[in-house]
Amino acid sequence: MTYNEIAYLLYLPFTVFLTWWVGKDLHQKGVFLLRESFGDSPLINTINKFLLLGYYLINIGYAVLSLSLFPKLIGYAQLVSVLGFRLGFIMSSLAIMHYFNILFIRFFPVEIKKFLQT
Repeated sequence: MTYNEIAYLLYLPFTVFLTWWVGKDLHQKGVFLLRESFGDSPLINTINKFLLLGYYLINIGYAVLSLSLFPKLIGYAQLVSVLGFRLGFIMSSLAIMHYFNILFIRFFPVEIKKFLQT
């Protein structure tokens, strides 16, 4: 088994699990932010599910695509280094995406409320 295969076997399950876990938590707790921002619209749960679906598609899709960007690994030190960088990048992108969504929901509620009321 090559070092790249070991890296793939470690990287992909971890990133999928991390994306699922963070997404599940944000989905459960995010509904309160949506209700606070947009009132008690019947579409809040649907919007929350679409946000979760988009989150999963973007992050798991990126994780799978990034497999093609792995360099040819030649030792355990490089394997650990590349995995650390890739996993750190995925965690950072999850955080950035989360904060972007919060800012979007906080600064554009008037336009979204108009959409929800039509």
